[in-house]
Amino acid sequence: MAGVASLLPGQSAETTRLDSIVTVVTRTAERSVGESPVPVDAVTSRMLDNTGMVELWQQLQRLIPSVNVPHIPIGDNHMRPVTLRGLAPHHVLVLVNGRRRHAAASLLAGPSVPFASFTDLGSIPWSAIERIEVLRDGAAAQYGSDAIGGVVNVVLRRDTEPSLRASAGSAYTSEGGRNFTDGGWVNVGGSSGMAFDHGGYLTFAAELGDRGGTNRAYADRRPQYFPGDPRNDLPPRVSSYLGNGSVREFKGLVSTSMPLGSGVDFHGTLNASMRDALSPDAFFRMPLDGRTVRSIHPDGFRPEIASNIQDFSSLLGLRGNSRGWRWDVTA
Repeated sequence: MAGVASLLPGQSAETTRLDSIVTVVTRTAERSVGESPVPVDAVTSRMLDNTGMVELWQQLQRLIPSVNVPHIPIGDNHMRPVTLRGLAPHHVLVLVNGRRRHAAASLLAGPSVPFASFTDLGSIPWSAIERIEVLRDGAAAQYGSDAIGGVVNVVLRRDTEPSLRASAGSAYTSEGGRNFTDGGWVNVGGSSGMAFDHGGYLTFAAELGDRGGTNRAYADRRPQYFPGDPRNDLPPRVSSYLGNGSVREFKGLVSTSMPLGSGVDFHGTLNASMRDALSPDAFFRMPLDGRTVRSIHPDGFRPEIASNIQDFSSLLGLRGNSRGWRWDVTA
């Protein structure tokens, strides 16, 4: 804003123009590192919990505007990729404690993303996370082409304080005179650990989740049967599927660091994830469709995409200091 300064005794009558003053007020806690030469967001586990969301990709999407999670039309309810600044999923590098995370055993294909591999953040239990650091700038010179969009670094907990959290809920929507209450979910998880002498630690984290499906499809008013079939006069029914699928999963993680003496530390991370999912979201085949075997499906056929995903990973290494050099050997 601009104004005229008031006169004090002894001052001349010349007016003084003030510079523009802009004040922006926010109630949001600071999450960006202000002194970094590149934009970095540091999101703590408490900030993730306060979103009210259960899945990690939902929490990040609500906290960091540059993070987006595209929905794949078919089977996207089992694994969802994280993208940065609208680039492809394989242009986001995911690190765990600064080490490169392995790619998921899945390929994406659809109009929203190209044929690409990606890293499944959902296989890491939330109770094992201390904070998440998101580099919102390209870092291909440091890491390679998979960091064109940015870097997501998951920092695991090192404290041994036990924690436990349980949550439950459902989805409620109202549109077009229709009310829905479905998509019930239950999530239970926690962590614990033990401390060793000279700064060593061992932490455990596990999580169980069960999410029901949601369907927001409208009734299909097209003729479902051949002309002249009296069943065409029946009230329209909801035959297709539009919404989330159902998922049941278990995630566990063990992280440790132990000093071996002479400035050498052993460190390791073991992670296991098992997920059963079902998505009946493929295109519905009407009874008059030539692809429908009417002797088996007289009222049409809706394919279901089922998946059984098992993800196991281990990261073990040694690190230390020698003659002014810091070294780290990890596999």
